[in-house]
Amino acid sequence: VERSQSGANVEKLVKLFAESDELFLALAPEGTRKWRPYWRSGFYRIAKAAQVPIILAFVDYKNKRAGIGPQIDSSGTAVETMAQIREFYERCGAAIPKNMGPIMLKE
Repeated sequence: VERSQSGANVEKLVKLFAESDELFLALAPEGTRKWRPYWRSGFYRIAKAAQVPIILAFVDYKNKRAGIGPQIDSSGTAVETMAQIREFYERCGAAIPKNMGPIMLKE
């Protein structure tokens, strides 16, 4: 991910969605393998600007399962969207629980 220009990746991906008949984009919004106090917001900003849903996927280490979760409408506010995401992911067990940060965006 190119991080030298803030927002450049979001703009490029929104344009790619607009130009594509079908496009699936997979992102890990935690953005890292170590503890962080918040999730990166690019996934939300891309979905909101491109007017596409957010489809949750999961690996639940605690219950030894993986799959596709619910589809979330991206037209809501960041607070509303993150509440839905948090409700879903709080039931999943992390591979390394001490590295699981809060399910929230930077304020």
